[in-house]
Amino acid sequence: MRERKFEDALITKIKEKFQDVILITNDGYQSRPDILILFKGGWAVLQIKKSKNSFPLPSQKIWMEMLSDIACFASWVYPENEKEVLEHLEIALEIWRWKK
Repeated sequence: MRERKFEDALITKIKEKFQDVILITNDGYQSRPDILILFKGGWAVLQIKKSKNSFPLPSQKIWMEMLSDIACFASWVYPENEKEVLEHLEIALEIWRWKK
């Protein structure tokens, strides 16, 4: 599956599953994460890859390492781990909602 097609499908799933979040997509400028998810009490980032064997750019690694230290949730997502990432995102959202 092409990365863009996967990204479009993933965005649709996130919007359906988490209707009370604000979802912002990035155009890939400066290798920033592809998706920013804002929710009551926090935020999360997702960096999309077309497969688990896709190599991230060095600048993508830097962004994800930096943001994983300050975001409520940060993850690489690709078709092979999509279900697991969405489950972990859901848990993170619930934890942070209860904290606030």
